[in-house]
Order: sequence, then structure tokens, then C-alpha cells
Amino acid sequence: MKVKVTYLLLVVFAFFSSEQSKAQDKVWTGAVDSSWHVAGNWNPSGVPTSGQTVSMRGNTTPYPVITSNVTVRSVTINQYYSNPGDELTIRNNARLTVTYDFTLNGAGVLNIVNGHLEMTATQSGQNNLNLNSAQSVVNITNGSFTVGTASEDVDAEIIGTFNLGNGDFTVFGDFDVSNSDTFNAEDGTVIINGNSTINGTYNGNDGTTTFNGEVDVRSGGVLNLDSGTINFNGETFVGNSGVANLGTGTVFVNNNIEVKSGGYFNVEDATVTVTGNADFTSNGNLSIDNGTINITGNANLSSGGSFDLNDGNLNVGGDASFTSGGTVNAGNANIELEGDFTVQNGSNFNADSSTVTFSGDSTQTVSSNGDVTFYNVVVDSGAVLNTDGGSGNTIVIENNLVVEDGGGVDVEGDDQIDVQGEVQGDEEAVNSPNPFAVSANAPTLTTVAITFNKAMDEAISENTGNYSIRRVSNSASVSISNAVLNTGGNSRVVTLTVSTITEDVEYEITMNNLESEDGGEISDNHKKRFTKVGAVIFYSRQSGNWATNSTWSRTSHSGSAATSNPGNTNNAAIIVGDGDVVTIASSTPIVTQTSVQVNVSSTLRVGSAGILTTGSKSITGTGTFEVTSGTLQIGSSAGIASSGSTGNIRTNTRSFSTSGSYTYNGSTAQVSGSGLPSSVNNLTINNSSGVTLDNNIEVNGTLSLTSGVLIIESGNNLIANTKSIGSGKLRMKQTISGSNGWRLLSSPLSSNYVDLFDAITTQGYTGSSLGNAPVDSLQPSVLYYVESYPGTDNQRWRAPSNASASTQNGLGLYTYIFGNIASDSRYNNPLPVDLTVEGQEPSGTVDFGVTYTVAADSGWNLVGNPYTATIDWDDSGNWTKTNIDNTIYIWDYTTSQYKTWNGTTGDLGNGLISPFQGFWVKANDTSPALNVDEDAKTTNGNFVGKIVSGNNNPEPKFSIELSDDVNRTSTHFMFSKSAKLNKDSKDAYRLVPPPGISSYLDLASVSENKNRFSINNLPRDFGIPIKIPLSIDAYEKGFSADKPLHFVFKDFKNIPVGWSVYLVDTKSNTEINILTERTYLFNHTAERRKAAPNNVLRSKPKITVKASSKNRFYLRIDPGTEASDLPDEFMLSQNYPNPFNPSTKIKFTLPVQSNALLEVFDILGRKIATLASEELPAGQHIYEWDASRQSSGVYLYRLVTSQGIQIKRMTLIK
Repeated sequence: MKVKVTYLLLVVFAFFSSEQSKAQDKVWTGAVDSSWHVAGNWNPSGVPTSGQTVSMRGNTTPYPVITSNVTVRSVTINQYYSNPGDELTIRNNARLTVTYDFTLNGAGVLNIVNGHLEMTATQSGQNNLNLNSAQSVVNITNGSFTVGTASEDVDAEIIGTFNLGNGDFTVFGDFDVSNSDTFNAEDGTVIINGNSTINGTYNGNDGTTTFNGEVDVRSGGVLNLDSGTINFNGETFVGNSGVANLGTGTVFVNNNIEVKSGGYFNVEDATVTVTGNADFTSNGNLSIDNGTINITGNANLSSGGSFDLNDGNLNVGGDASFTSGGTVNAGNANIELEGDFTVQNGSNFNADSSTVTFSGDSTQTVSSNGDVTFYNVVVDSGAVLNTDGGSGNTIVIENNLVVEDGGGVDVEGDDQIDVQGEVQGDEEAVNSPNPFAVSANAPTLTTVAITFNKAMDEAISENTGNYSIRRVSNSASVSISNAVLNTGGNSRVVTLTVSTITEDVEYEITMNNLESEDGGEISDNHKKRFTKVGAVIFYSRQSGNWATNSTWSRTSHSGSAATSNPGNTNNAAIIVGDGDVVTIASSTPIVTQTSVQVNVSSTLRVGSAGILTTGSKSITGTGTFEVTSGTLQIGSSAGIASSGSTGNIRTNTRSFSTSGSYTYNGSTAQVSGSGLPSSVNNLTINNSSGVTLDNNIEVNGTLSLTSGVLIIESGNNLIANTKSIGSGKLRMKQTISGSNGWRLLSSPLSSNYVDLFDAITTQGYTGSSLGNAPVDSLQPSVLYYVESYPGTDNQRWRAPSNASASTQNGLGLYTYIFGNIASDSRYNNPLPVDLTVEGQEPSGTVDFGVTYTVAADSGWNLVGNPYTATIDWDDSGNWTKTNIDNTIYIWDYTTSQYKTWNGTTGDLGNGLISPFQGFWVKANDTSPALNVDEDAKTTNGNFVGKIVSGNNNPEPKFSIELSDDVNRTSTHFMFSKSAKLNKDSKDAYRLVPPPGISSYLDLASVSENKNRFSINNLPRDFGIPIKIPLSIDAYEKGFSADKPLHFVFKDFKNIPVGWSVYLVDTKSNTEINILTERTYLFNHTAERRKAAPNNVLRSKPKITVKASSKNRFYLRIDPGTEASDLPDEFMLSQNYPNPFNPSTKIKFTLPVQSNALLEVFDILGRKIATLASEELPAGQHIYEWDASRQSSGVYLYRLVTSQGIQIKRMTLIK
């Protein structure tokens, strides 16, 4: 069955046949509106049905619009060929089904807007699609047009214009585009299941076209493609002046293609893949601009025609044959061949400046009946370039021959090879029975050395008449006075003595009549080019870009502009001078340069987008080098120094900006150097031998651990919250010095116990260095504290399950450092020793997992800094502290004391917690939480916290230091509005030293419930003097000892003018004002047989102990005039009014902060109400009692405080 899409053909017979069937016709009148579905728009009246034919007889407006599904026998648009003609529009996703024929006459138009037209071919052998004029138009916006069905082929011939838009066009049959007519695929999808003939224009545009049958572009037909895709699944022919223009799209020819008889196959920027053979015969032509054509089979050019390859790529998986007069103009193309290469019978291969790569996996033969000339030739690994050896031809390579490892060149028989440029790669893999020049160079300005592939005949080789040398640029000749063969060597090198040659100028040697020792002959006019490379110097001649020619001169700072620049020249000496500023703004390696020098008052700058790669080269001079916002890639083992003559940068003045980025990519171990800023944009580590940081560093952008280890020395900090992790890692060190004893530690990297403690002796757990001996012989030297572990406080200390177990981020480790014990050979790690841990830093927020056990009333949690930088405890915005005291406790082995900080005062002087530092915190209620965000990092702080910083908190505070000749300890007092009578979040307990500390001093402030505090936060306001007991003791060899001691009173800040602060010694009945007398000496009397609280054999460490009831010293603070507005006694006043009805007010005063209980009783002593039961500050307090629900009578009200009970009466009268 054939359905013709014909725009010009007048089918007269069909016209008259249709006239005979007018009894079934429906003629469009448009009498009502434009709706196809309104009966009044048709004559005779009624909407057409499936058995009827429909006609629009010419410019009958309004034109019909189909908006719902319709089936008719046939449709004729513009029956009488009027101009303008009729238009039919299908929209609203409606479907028009035509079972017989569809005719479009003259200037008729079919519009499909989100609709569908189907020719179902249900009338076998009767269906036609008649488009009868070049004026006819089909427009599809969205929708589809289907011609035929899978079981019934229907042909389509395009006459006129067919615009597919974003629609689909499917033809089950053959497809023709007639001469001078156009099919526009636009953004649509086309599927042609039959054969296609293109005599007019087929525009693939940006759509997708699939031809499943044969395609023939002929008779001036044109097939165009923009950025779309075309699939040719059958054989493809372009001939008889047919043209295929392939723009930037993708083309798949899944069969053979033949271009012949003046046909043109033009590949502009497209990628074309031919899965089969490509034959260009009888003047068939191929043109490639910048595109690529991949041919998996053979490529043949014969009987005329041409290949113009320009800047494109031609890849042939089979053989490439150019025979019988065809011409290949290779241009600047890349040609890759996997099979044989043949040029015969009058064909021409013009190499131009192309590169031909032989990439097969076996022998590839070059066959010709004459010499063959290439420009560049590459022989890949596994390929062997072979000549046919039958006709004595010469393979001429005008530029370079590259033979990859595993590749080879075999010149057979009488064939010869002439490589006029360089032989690169494996030159020993070039096998030729006839000699050829492998290389030529000028050792001096008056000698030229030529190296041949084999030993040469001495007499012939030393005949100067067999050589000529000319200058390539102007053909000026160079005289030759002597020729000498190195007969004392391998007889392969001829040295010519010549008149003076000029550096950096290309010369060409022509050789004739030369023979090898074995009688082989060199090719006629055998050529070799060489250049005597002189010293290259670039002088800056103006400020500008490194990679711009006009920035530089080759003669002087005031010379003319160079024709090149250091960015595209190697082995040059570069001098920036004359006050110029030269900016590197792109990728710039100086690895291959001779030297870079910056003179006085001049600047070499790495600016925006600049990347300077130094390798091992140094930049020197009396001028300035600066990195502003670019990247400096550092290769020196010494990194970059802020001054001096080490590292990559050695200018007198250097500036390394914090906005710059820095990469360490040396080949040996590197240090960062003193020049690396403390803050950088990006930092990249790409050195398998590792890089060591010399100082603190904060990376504001990205830390890239590409390869190798970034080593952070003890005391240094790394802040890098954004990381890109390749195979690189972090390694952090902490020096442990001093004497043996306990330390509070924490791992700053995710690792395991083996890695963390491999530098010290460990014991008491599986995998430790001394093993897991019985508990009574080797106690664990590494412990952590599990607050929630059931049992006694002693049982909460746990050892690692295995040394291979992973360390937990933020877990504090109570660790014994044995050092070197002379009496026991097992402990032989003398101090100082470096703990080293390797891994990755935790990112984001770390949850310390703190707990609070109600039954034990403990809340003690041993945690640690989880990061590679100091964290600031006082950075409240980056901590979550829920039900957590605001005090940290850090063990200081140098003073045998716990140091504390509560955000205001303490021994630490601030809240900075260094890497590796473990510390105690205390939860004070259920559901505690302690989290730290990585933004709490800073670069200050030392291990065990010895850096003191200022504090501007206005709260009154002072400290008392207790010392002897060796030891000292301190207790701190502060006064705040938030303080509580006993424990509050700013109080700090006096913690018990670890076991093994036998001599130390103990000083604590004692609370009402006998808690011992190293920081005591007391109520700010009090109206009468207060007493603060002090607990002191001195221990020697684990027991309380007699010894002279002295107090030092210090760090007084914000003390109110009216206060007087006294130390009272009850033993000597001495009282001193510590605001004026800052020291007090006394003799301490020991409590006999009193053991130090940490002197308990074979016991885990204690954390705290209670104070005794006996205290020799106390502080007395008299508020003086500071308390003028505060009461000076506990007093319960008479209620008012009294008698009352129904409510009254009760007032009482507290001279100091107190727990107060205010209750109401009836006359029989029954409690009626509790008005107050809480801790209240010093001052006057008023509570109101509403007795509206009570009966008249006398009531009692009672105030209970620490000073006693007061009761009064009141009367309710209703």
C-alpha cells in the first residue's frame, strides 16, 4: 500500500471520483463557530462520522478546530485550491483518525497543537496522503503524525514544507523529500521504517532522526544536522551531487556508507561513528572541519574525490586505502589507523601538518607505488609500522617520529626512511636495512654532529661534498670545511666543521650518496633539521601578565616586545626588573626554567586565578615576591621561609597573603616553612613523603589531603573545618615531658590505642605493650571513666578491651607515663617522648555522651578535646551545656594539682583546651548534654592550659595560694548574682590527685554541706559579715605532715570599696586584713596517721572527698558600707493589714542569701499553706496570703532559716 505525501501533483482522477461520492460528504461551512464538533458548522447538518468523507472547499472561515477524538473515512483541505487556503487545527490532545485518505491542496495548512493525526490504513490498498502543492504546510507544535501501522506500510512524499516542532513523526513505509521541498525536524523525533530518498532538503535540526531502512541523498538533495542526533540503521548513500552537512550533533551509521558521484559528506563539529565500511568513490568527497569521524571498518577513497581533514579527527579501525586518483589533504588533523595504509595509482596524500598514529595491535603495512610523506607519525605500543618492501620507496616524515615503548618500525627490502625532525621514544625500535639520520645537533657554533642508525662507510661519510646545510628561514647556505666519522667509536656519528651558525635558528642538512658499512644506501636528498639552542633570557619591559608577549623583551628591560613569553618557553632565565610588576594569572610552572630573578623595586605577583608551580626551583633577587589571591605550589623540602635563603622563595621582600592558597607537592619530605601564613584560603597536601607544619594554621577554605601525611608538631594547631580527603591523612604529635606519672589525654584523630600509645609502655589490657597480666601484678595504665557503670566509683574506671580497639572521639583517657625506670627494664622510654597519632579528624559537632547517675549522685565525666586545634570552653555559642557545671578540671603534673576554670576565674586563666588534653566535667542533673561544634576551635592554648589571658568580668573575685618551698596550690573565690549557697554550676570541686602523687599541698573552700571547692562562687550581696571555712593540709610520702607554709592573697579584682576581707587563724587567734596584708606565714600541724586521700593501694583513682568538720582557718568578709541598703538581721515582720479580710501581706528580711521556708498554720497547728520554700537572696521579701477560703480566726505564720525559727500571729475576720 502506498500513501503519497505530494504537494504539487494534481490527481484529477481522484478529484472526479470524489465528486461522485458527494452523498456521503460533509462540507465545512463554519456557520456557527470554529468547532468541528458543532452540527450546524456542516452541510448537510451533523458532525461527520467514521464512514463519511470531509471537505473544506477553500478559505472557509472560521477554520475548523478539532478538540476531541474524531474518526472519518477521508479528509480534503482546500478542495478548490484557493489562496489563502483552508486550515485544519487539532489541539487539546485530540486524535484525528483517517481510515482512507488525507488530502492537502494548494495553500492548505494542517496545524497539530498538542494533538495527533493517525492514518490507520484500514482500507487496504486504498489509502493516500495527498499533499499537492509547494505552498502546502504542515505545522506540528506538540503532538504526533503517524503514517501507516506496523502491519500496513504507507509511503510518505514531502512536497511543500513540513515543520515538526517538538512533535513525533513516524512513517511505516518509504519516505521521500521532493526536489526544492523541505522537511524540518526541529526539536522533534522522526522514525522512518522504510527506505528514504532525499532529493530536497532534510533538516535534522536539534531533533532525533532514526532511518531504519536505506537512505539515499541524491540529485542535489541536502541533509543538514545542527546539534541533534541521526541514526542510520541501513546502508547510507550520498551521491549525484547530494550533500550531508553535519554541524555539532551526533551521527551513528550502523552499517556501511557510500559517498559517490560528486556527493559530499561534510563533518563540521559533529561526531560521526560508522559501524562498517566507508567508501568514497567516483568523486565522492569527505570534509572535516573540527569534528570527528570514527570508522570501525575500512576507509576507501578511489576514482577521484578528496578528503579535506582540516582540524578534525579521522579514526579508522580497518584499512585506509587511497587509490585511483583520490587526494587526501590532511591539514592539521589527527589521523588514527589500526589497519594498513595504502596510497597507489595516482592518489595523493598531502601530509600538511597532520599527525598520523598507527595504533593497531600487530603489523600495519604502508603500501605505495611511490614515496609517501607524513608530517608527524606516532607508533603506539603494540603496533609495528611496516613498509611493503617491494618498490624501493621512501617513507618521509617531515617532522617527528614517536615510537612508544612496545611499538616498532620495520623498513623492509629496498625501502628507506627519512625522519627530518626528531626520533623520539624508543629509537632502537626503528629497524632499517638502509641507513638514516637519527639525530642532528650543534655541539658548538662551528660543529654539527649527525648520528645514523648504523655504522657508516668512512670514506663516503667524510666526503664533505655529500652534505649541504642551509638556513630554513632564508635558505642561506652554511659552508662545510671538514667531515669526520667516529671510527674509534661505533662509526655512527659524523661531525661536520662548519662556518659559524646562529643560535635559536633552524637549519636543514641535505645528505646524498651516503652508504653504510654493509652497503646500505641513504635516500636521495635525505634531510635532517636542527637548531642550536642558545641561552633564553626574558626581561620584563613593562608591568603586565606573565603569559603575555608584550610584557617581555629578549634583549633588555627597554627592548622591543618578544614574540614569545615564559609561559610557552622552557629553559629560560627570567628577570623581573625596572620597577615592573609582573602578575601570574594562569597555570604557570617554572620547573623547566633556568632561573627566576626579581630585582629591586620590582614585583612578581601570584594573582587571581594564578597557579605558580615551583618544583625545586627558587625565586631569588632583591625585589618583592607576593601571593595575593592565587595559588603557590611549593616543591622545596624547606617550604617557604619568611626570610633568609631557604625554600622556594628567596627574594629580599616576601608577602604570603592569607587570601592565597598553598600546595605542598614536593618529592621529598617537606616542612611548611615560617612563611606560611597562620590563616590561608586553601591548603593542599600532595606529597607521599609527608609535610610538617611549622606553626599554627587555619584553613578558611578547603584542606585537601590528596596524598601523604600532614604532620602537626606538638603545640601546633590545625583548624580546617572543610576537607577533601584523597589518600592523605593527618598525623598529630604531643610531647610528654617532665617525670613519670598520670596524665589526662584524649586522641585528636580517629585511630586506635595501639597507634595513640605506641611510643610509651602500656600495660594491663589485651594488646598493651606488656600484655594483660593478672590484675594484682600489672594494673592498667590506660583508663577511662564510665559514669553510668553500675557499682562503686572504683568500678567505674575501665580499661580498653583491646589495644586494637578504636579510640572514641572526645573520650578522656587517664594514662600513666612510666618513662624510664632504672630498676625495671620493662619501662625504658625516657622522657620527653612524643605521642603520635594518625588518622582523620572528626567533623562537625562532637557529642561527648555525658551521663548523670541519680543513684550514685556522681555526674563526673572524663572527656577530652576531640579536634586538632584548641577549643574554647568560654565560646558559649559553639557549646551545648545542658545540666553541666561550667567548670573544667585539668590535671597539671608539673604542680601535682588539678587546675580549674569556670568561665570567670581559676588556675587555668582561661577556658582554652589544647589538642590531646583530657579534662573532667560534672553533670548536675538528669538528661545532661555536652556537645562542641568545630567552630569553637582556636589556635591558642597549651597542653594542660598554661596560657593566661585577661578577663573583664566585673564580678568581685580573688585567689588564695598556699605554698611551701616546693609545692603550691590555689583556691579561687568569686561573687555573683547567680551563686547558690552550696553547689552551683560555677563552683569547682577540689579533685583528689591521682595515685602515686605522694607529696602535695591541699587547699579548699568548704561549703555548708562540706563540699571542698577549688573555685567557690558565692552570693554577691550580703548585709552582715560572712564566714568561709578553709580546709588545708600538707602531705609528704602519702601522709599528713608538719611543715611551715604560707598564704599569698592575690588577683583581687572588682572588690567593692566597703568590703573588709579577713583571714582568721583560730589556732593562733590571729586575724589579718588580706586586702592590705598579702601574705601570712604559719606552721602546719599534721593530723597524726592521716593518709592522703589518694594513698590507697591497688585502688582506682578517687575523684573527690568531703571536708572534715575541723578547719583551722576561715575567711570573714564584712560588707561595710556596701551593705547599706541591705538588712542586717533575720527578721519576720507583723503582717499587714491585721486583722484582715480576705488577704494580707507578710514581710521578712534576710541579711544573707538563705534557704527560707514561710508557712501558715491554724490555731491547732495544722499547716494551711506554704508561701515560700526556696533559696532567696539577701534583702526584703514580701509574700501575700489569700485566705478567702479559710474561716475567721487566729492563724500562725512561721519563717524558718539557717539562723532559726520566728513565729507570729494574725487574725482573719469575715
